[in-house]
Amino acid sequence: MIEEFEGNHAVTTIIVAYSPTNTSAPEEVESFYDDLGDLIRDVPAHNFLTVLGNFNARLGPEDARFTLHSETNKNGKLLGNLMTEHGLLAANTHFRKREGKLWTHEDRCTNARRQMDYILVRKKWRNSVLNSEAYSSFNTTKSDHRMVSIKVRLSLRVTKTSPRTKYNWKEFSENRHLQEQYT
Repeated sequence: MIEEFEGNHAVTTIIVAYSPTNTSAPEEVESFYDDLGDLIRDVPAHNFLTVLGNFNARLGPEDARFTLHSETNKNGKLLGNLMTEHGLLAANTHFRKREGKLWTHEDRCTNARRQMDYILVRKKWRNSVLNSEAYSSFNTTKSDHRMVSIKVRLSLRVTKTSPRTKYNWKEFSENRHLQEQYT
């Protein structure tokens, strides 16, 4: 799903995605990442792009700054390649958090906690991302995933309407001298 929201000076584009699991056929997973890459490529570079998704991926320290996992799985490698190719960062691995704010999925059989859901933003907007973390919120839905949130402050500058006038001070002072002569 993709949606665009127009603001005063910029457009915010949100893409919501669900990746096939790590055990899916490799062609299916690669097709998903190819399609997602095509969608991202179609979003203008000046838009504030956010990709929200259950990527069924584990990013290790080689692909993300502060991550729950010590190594990257197959889907994580594809997600890491997508992030590199399109200049994206996983916002919920951008901040140092305690483990309870990192995990996004709890396996119902083993109770193992994993970080599989990510919010991706373009690196050029990294300073606009103030915080991102996972938290429990919908206990009534009985979901094995937790909500991941992002707090953003967009700082949009208005372009200058008129260029500055440049003065040639040497010419100005010469003309001034001539004006004083004739008065």
